[in-house]
Amino acid sequence: REHVHVGDHELGLGARLATELLERPEQLAIAEVYMPAYNGLDVLAAWSGAAPEHPLIVITAFPDEVLTRRVGDLGATLLPKPFSLADLQRGVRQALRKARRTAC
Repeated sequence: REHVHVGDHELGLGARLATELLERPEQLAIAEVYMPAYNGLDVLAAWSGAAPEHPLIVITAFPDEVLTRRVGDLGATLLPKPFSLADLQRGVRQALRKARRTAC
């Protein structure tokens, strides 16, 4: 069985991860696109459908036009790797602004 560990939680595929995240009070989630146990876009699709007011940052070392468009269409912020702390801070601010606009 494929799984990932986040803190004390063993999480399955992307939909389960998104479900677990929605049950918690986090304000922001960061997901890698390509992971061994889940696809960040699966998490994004489940997250954005269920709780569009909660921002998500998607990180990847392989950004392309199709991925960029899909992430944007789902309301997330794409952060290409490698990135600096300043890039991450800008990404967080951008994701929070997008979420506030969605919630209004």
